[in-house]
Amino acid sequence: MPLPIAKPKKNSIKKIIGIAAGKGGVGKSFVAANLARTLAQKGLLVGLLDADFYGPSLDKIFPLSKPPVLEGDVLIPAKAEGISFLSIAHFSEQMNVRAPIAAKWVHQFINKTAWGNLDYLILDFPPGTGDIPLELAQKCPLDGVILVTTPQDLALLDVEKAWGLFKSMRVPVIGIIENMSYFAAGNETFSLFGTGGGEKLSQKVQSPLIGKLPLDPEMGRLSDMGISFWLSEREKFTIFKDVFLNILSHLESFVKTKAIKSITTVGIYAFQIEWEDGKIQEFELSKLEAVCPCAGCQKDKTPILNLQAKGVTLVGDYALKVDFNEGCKKGIYPFEYLIKIGVEK
Repeated sequence: MPLPIAKPKKNSIKKIIGIAAGKGGVGKSFVAANLARTLAQKGLLVGLLDADFYGPSLDKIFPLSKPPVLEGDVLIPAKAEGISFLSIAHFSEQMNVRAPIAAKWVHQFINKTAWGNLDYLILDFPPGTGDIPLELAQKCPLDGVILVTTPQDLALLDVEKAWGLFKSMRVPVIGIIENMSYFAAGNETFSLFGTGGGEKLSQKVQSPLIGKLPLDPEMGRLSDMGISFWLSEREKFTIFKDVFLNILSHLESFVKTKAIKSITTVGIYAFQIEWEDGKIQEFELSKLEAVCPCAGCQKDKTPILNLQAKGVTLVGDYALKVDFNEGCKKGIYPFEYLIKIGVEK
């Protein structure tokens, strides 16, 4: 019989993409905002969540045409430039946010917000790798993440820590954006913060460098005024448009290695997956829990005999979580990991 598969995207959100950096001041929110604008420019339905609880800034970039509304316990997002938008800055409680309060807001933004039907939800992650980024990565079914860095070695150290967080959660990295890559003056360019940072990070995380953005004071002023560069026909902004269109093409071509066709039980102690390519694999629940990939589980765990499962949850389009009746339920099992450990039938 089929094993119940829970799909957490209650709002019919096709893709959820995280934008992360590991540290503040590298232009992460600029990338998140203008990726959302670029997607909307192409006629896609877009949501934008400013989850930087300690330093929200997207509310400055997006002047609201319609503020957020709380109806009962459900949030109706604000509207800005046709984009569904939420920021902790919209609420007075955002001051002095501690981890338990932040967890409450994460739950509200992810599970109790009427995002509606979206092609993409762009999630602007807070800097660092503490409780709030971890809570977001655990609770939000991300399809992938884009990492933002600047050329300096210090920025690379911080963004590598962010990569470590997503790697531990088995969230795939779509690509790297290097911001403030150079300053253009006439026909000359100057590398004010060094060179090669984006390339180094790309090699480290084995994901493509999909864009280099210049340092442009006029672009900064445009953002401060809440004006999209898509509204300007100035030639100097062409490089920004080209980079964000390239990001969009990478999003469209970012395909997971496998997709699940069906999951069915085998007795009460195992299940099998039929992949879309026709391959069938069986998984004994006790052995699967014993190799839980979460950070809290130790290697060489003793299998729990006669272990059963109530169901499974799809995490994005790349992994499963299993609701075991005992043992650890925190593990996120990427498809590539399941393919390696499954018994082929």
